[in-house]
Amino acid sequence: MGLSEFLANTKPEKVVDEQGFEPFKGFYACKIEALTVKAATQYVESEHYNLALRVVETLDGDSADNRTLRRNYLKEEGKKTKENKDQKIGNLVDDLFTWGIELPRESVEAFEDSFETLKDRIVHVRAYHFTPKDSAEKFQLWVAKSQSDIAKVENKAGDLPF
Repeated sequence: MGLSEFLANTKPEKVVDEQGFEPFKGFYACKIEALTVKAATQYVESEHYNLALRVVETLDGDSADNRTLRRNYLKEEGKKTKENKDQKIGNLVDDLFTWGIELPRESVEAFEDSFETLKDRIVHVRAYHFTPKDSAEKFQLWVAKSQSDIAKVENKAGDLPF
């Protein structure tokens, strides 16, 4: 049977997600997989940066090894505020600073040209999730954590209860 014949005769079956990825909470070591510039999409209405992290170690909390965390930062001046919930370039700079990473900021071009140097760097996050009042869908979120924040978590985990 050739590929064309197989394709013509195959009966499609619905894919069943047996694993079901649930949101997770805890402290994690992550590898930066990529920081890229993305064009506007139907979900993000302007040009933006997309940061992809891969969990490489669960430090405390739900097991999440090899899971991916992503965040979009609008390629706009400013930072997230209570009134404007969008992450912006200022928030990206803050996250990098929290991780002890300084990228060139003398120009947008120099900043973006340095993104490749971030690949495979290990950073730390606290991941959490929430469900809005008017929705059943859980949203996975995370916040950058410094090395000193993680040291406190590791020390707490090592404390004896007596």
